Amino acid sequence: MKAELETLAREEEKHREILEELFRKLFPNKEINLEGIDVEELPEFPQPKIFMELGKITDWRKILEEAMRAEKSARDYYNTIAEKFEDKKIRSLMKYMARIEEGHYIILKKQYDDFAEFENVMGDENYVQFDARY
Repeated sequence: MKAELETLAREEEKHREILEELFRKLFPNKEINLEGIDVEELPEFPQPKIFMELGKITDWRKILEEAMRAEKSARDYYNTIAEKFEDKKIRSLMKYMARIEEGHYIILKKQYDDFAEFENVMGDENYVQFDARY
């Protein structure tokens, strides 16, 4: 799970780079500081708890639930932005980013389901003898 989350974090770093490049193209004479830019009607990016509390969370369920919530929030955010722009390239890029976030959600959901199934199987008394192997 840790490796999967680290991979997704690296992808999010790539997203940041893409968005910074888009920002520089849209606002060539501005520094990247969204608080100082008047960008009307764009939603504020949600700050899911996972980013603020991840170091404090030890329950795998909670970690994956928060990560899935973050991916859904990002997907919704990009879809909202896509609807705000007339420019086809920007709309396409934002829709693409939304699809990538949806893919991240699917990866995390599968991991969640796999862990839950593993826990159920290994918790069954008929399979306890296999527990030491895993």
